Amino acid sequence: MGITPGEVNPKLHLVTAAQLLTDPFDVSRQPAALLIDQANGHFVAIGGEALSRHAEASLRTHFEQGVLAPALIDCHVHLVLPGDGSFGEASLELSDEELLARSLENATAALNAGVVAVQDQGSRGSVGLAARAAARSKAHSHPLLSVAGRPITVSNGHMWYYGGTADGAEAVGTMAGHLVGEGVDLLKLVASGGGTKGSNEFLASYTVDELRAGVEVAHQNDLVAAAHAGCADAIANACEAGCDVIHHCNFYTPRGIQEFDPRLASRLAEAGVAVDPTLWVTQSLLEALRPLAGEGDPDSKTELERFERHWVGKHRDVQGLIEAGVRMIAGSDAGWRYVRFGDTWREVAALADFGLSNRAAYAAATTHAAEALRRADRTGQIKRGYDADFLVLTANPTEDLSSLAKPTAIYRLGTRVG
Repeated sequence: MGITPGEVNPKLHLVTAAQLLTDPFDVSRQPAALLIDQANGHFVAIGGEALSRHAEASLRTHFEQGVLAPALIDCHVHLVLPGDGSFGEASLELSDEELLARSLENATAALNAGVVAVQDQGSRGSVGLAARAAARSKAHSHPLLSVAGRPITVSNGHMWYYGGTADGAEAVGTMAGHLVGEGVDLLKLVASGGGTKGSNEFLASYTVDELRAGVEVAHQNDLVAAAHAGCADAIANACEAGCDVIHHCNFYTPRGIQEFDPRLASRLAEAGVAVDPTLWVTQSLLEALRPLAGEGDPDSKTELERFERHWVGKHRDVQGLIEAGVRMIAGSDAGWRYVRFGDTWREVAALADFGLSNRAAYAAATTHAAEALRRADRTGQIKRGYDADFLVLTANPTEDLSSLAKPTAIYRLGTRVG
């Protein structure tokens, strides 16, 4: 049903509040009003225009002290993982059906915390694609899912257990083609080792030519090419190969020493590469490991000491990237180790702690995140014609990011969640 101005429409909903923030950099003082077509889940009028058409709305909701603001986007999750401290290999013990059920539970948990879009950076087989299809069939109760499917990795490399093993440039290109044929939304290239037992995060796992073979397939099909990079060599290779996004972006040398490279950071900025530094994953590890180490567990003590050293170096790396002008995007790495779905706001807060302005940190999980997901034409801000995904907060998040932790209300496609 179309909307005719001036006529009452049973699907038209007017939401008003005390304040409206259409995007992280909005400094306007327009009326806090949103007119939503619940038939298609889109904004049809914003601010003064929405108020001028109030008579058309059959449903009206007012939040006396509320701030209407864009909902969050998480650029880095693993829907098949539990976030209970276990490693990724534990997913091998579960069936595809069990992993699918967990994926949808995790997606729902994210939405219930105000996250309306997530990008799954690696899942087993076709589970991610099945989760995306299920979420689309009940879009009002699930976030928008963008999925990488199987990460492309070397034999016995990081996340090998998801089934995307490819050795050599030809095999990488072939695997990339298979994934495109399966319908993935992006290609994930594992440029170094990582948290998988037996892999080495300090060493690059693919050469520039091998990574480029995957990047070319991605770009030929208008997809994002994302790289997991846990060391400086992998960062350099991913940048030269033309990757669009780099996750983690840790400046480790082959000897395991964190040495920030300002020239490499400048190259990333010049190339327009977006970086997802995954700060909360380390913070959550520190919070979980400290009491365990305090109880005398030797393995927890060793791991805690390692991540405390990493945290010091991470500050240098990320602050240097920010100073170089590299665009930051927010990815919580939800599911991995102790990161729960719904902790995305903590990644936003961490980015601000590391030097981004509140507005830039909020943009990392809204407008800039939408651009990284290639969804900037439909989400990430409150705009006429966009998906009616928004939060009602107790304070303006550009002034108080902690307001993102407990939204008063969450709307997905114009329908209130929960």
